[in-house]
Amino acid sequence: MSNKIYTHCVDFGHGGSDCGAVGTHSNEANIVMDIGKKVGRILIERGQRVIYTRTTDVYLTLAQRATTANNNGCDTFTSIHANSATSAQAHGIETFSYPASSNGARLSKLVQTALIQDTGLTNRGCKTANFGVLRMTRMVAILVETAFISNANEEKLLLSNDYQEKVALAIVKGIFAYLGLNFIGEPTDVHVPIITSGKYGIVTASVLNVRTMANANSSKLGTLNKNEKVKIDNKVGNWYSIFYGNHGGFVSVDYIKLV
Repeated sequence: MSNKIYTHCVDFGHGGSDCGAVGTHSNEANIVMDIGKKVGRILIERGQRVIYTRTTDVYLTLAQRATTANNNGCDTFTSIHANSATSAQAHGIETFSYPASSNGARLSKLVQTALIQDTGLTNRGCKTANFGVLRMTRMVAILVETAFISNANEEKLLLSNDYQEKVALAIVKGIFAYLGLNFIGEPTDVHVPIITSGKYGIVTASVLNVRTMANANSSKLGTLNKNEKVKIDNKVGNWYSIFYGNHGGFVSVDYIKLV
């Protein structure tokens, strides 16, 4: 039996003039975008609908992020972050929910459990906080601190594709468990990006359908016209996963010319 399709909002913390926490070799805004894109891709690959609060390095207020989720009727909201502390020894993963949300606490626990099982990092537990994105969203919402960018060892993990994939997969596992969905088809190989982040392509077909999944029989999300420029995230078989507005979608590689 196919899983019910839900709409998930994936929020990449910070962005633009607010780069978030800064490590020795990276900043939070860039790392969480990489992880968040992987979360979105895994959700889409498993038939779910995804809304992103941002798809480029831009600044958004907390209210704007919550509004995007609320206006699109999202069923879940996941804000991705990297932690930081004065002490370079601080380490581990923690997940937050809004204090008054019992559903948030349940989702937080399921995601946190999957994260610790899949990464092996220190369990800092499930916590509550009056964060704006948790308070202003109208659906179940969590904020995940994926590791400490201020810890040299964990910054290396945060920058690695392997760790990012583990974190993204664990987050989706937790979301699926919360919604009672069957998590099928776990990839056996890590998805290695085939292009650098921010790569673009030009549509070569007169009209190109954007699909919800990497499958010609999947639902049509929209269309692109010839010579339109699209931002590509990754390659899945003979399909490119792309950012389509605030959505994630798929287009055939046969009708895209990389630039």
